[in-house]
Amino acid sequence: MVLQMQIDLLTNIFANQQAFQQSLGVIPFKDDKKKQEFINEQVLAATDELHEALKETKWKSWKKKQTFNKKAFKEELVDAFIVLTNLALAADLTPSELFNQYHYKLRENVTRQENGY
Repeated sequence: MVLQMQIDLLTNIFANQQAFQQSLGVIPFKDDKKKQEFINEQVLAATDELHEALKETKWKSWKKKQTFNKKAFKEELVDAFIVLTNLALAADLTPSELFNQYHYKLRENVTRQENGY
């Protein structure tokens, strides 16, 4: 039951983002060139959003006066998640595939750590 609810939440997010991109005329892609341009732009946007998230933290070890703006940090993470969802849509990655691949990679990473990776 919990597993299905998690997939349903992810499915809802994907459906909403896909509808939004369709309303902008981005999806479906007109051709492979447009798809590649979209992917390139979204990868750059993802790195930018993560840098914006970093700016909301106390990451500068040499700086004495810093603050952690938790609210802004969360907002930037959501922005990054939206962009990553766009990339998943461009890759035709379904919510179920993402969910399954996440758990596969998690098990792989746990095994690596247990084996001194």
